[in-house]
Amino acid sequence: MRASKTAGHARAEQVRELETTGHIGEEQVSESETTGHIRDGQLRRHQQAGPPTQPDLTALGALLDLSLAGDPARKVGGVRLRRVPSAGGRYPVNAHLGSAYYDPIAHELHGPPAATITLALQPQRTTWRYGPRSLPVLLLDLGHALAAILTAARTLAIPATAAFTPQPPRHGEYPLATVHLGLSTKEPAGKSPDPLPDPPGLPLIEAALTELSTRPPAPLPWDPPRVTPETLLARHTAAWPSRGPISLPDHGLTEVRPTPDLAASSCGQPELAQAERLLLATGEPEPLNFVRAGMAVHRAWLLATAAGLSVRPVGCWIRARYNGQRVLHALAVGP
Repeated sequence: MRASKTAGHARAEQVRELETTGHIGEEQVSESETTGHIRDGQLRRHQQAGPPTQPDLTALGALLDLSLAGDPARKVGGVRLRRVPSAGGRYPVNAHLGSAYYDPIAHELHGPPAATITLALQPQRTTWRYGPRSLPVLLLDLGHALAAILTAARTLAIPATAAFTPQPPRHGEYPLATVHLGLSTKEPAGKSPDPLPDPPGLPLIEAALTELSTRPPAPLPWDPPRVTPETLLARHTAAWPSRGPISLPDHGLTEVRPTPDLAASSCGQPELAQAERLLLATGEPEPLNFVRAGMAVHRAWLLATAAGLSVRPVGCWIRARYNGQRVLHALAVGP
């Protein structure tokens, strides 16, 4: 999005503070009358003090911190990792709250927020790395983001429902899903600001997402796991899990021992054969099934994290099948 010079300086100061102290300032300040941006720590991070007592920006800040925010403690190769996973650390999912854009690194809202989160894909971030294999990976990332928001909402006792709500693409973004929150932000919903345009992506992927944006809306019912805020903060992608005895919670996926055939179909990730278990999400390779697979694997990820296990998602598969079904997504699990 286009931010004014004043807001840009504020954002840079917050990023520096995040890098040096591990958090953003906790003082709430009023919305700027000159820039229209919410800045300088108005979004608080989760304080691990139980559910919020008022449905306001404090609750919204806690929810975003537990779901989409950058993780102050984790940085790999110059990339600030986030609470929600993303293939290759590309993070193509943007979040808009009415006329506000959420900056996950600064944990900052730009604009007056509404109580509906619109998730939009910016595919160029992923196609840069994954090329023509990017469409399933983009949709899995969208599913993980939806699951992260819905689980954080349950943990904070905030009502939330998700739906596939495609809208026409604009400025390199493809809005595809929304989460309605039971919050009163005292701000009307409005048009989201236009993001800065990205360079053109792969025509094949852009055409597929454009076609997807014309499909009818559909609900995305999902039962978030009952986990603690500490589990949401501890969630991360581990190094490849190893063999060893484990006790898995009820996860709802297909549990198998990794095989050489599955490893050979995982886009050059032979390490998964060394994991104790592989939890598979299978089905027909339809776009919404990839979104649902991302949500299902995220649920299993959180349950395994709560059980103290090491986990690593596997999102890229080439013609992999199990019991006659296509493998859409998987989670490698070990002790």
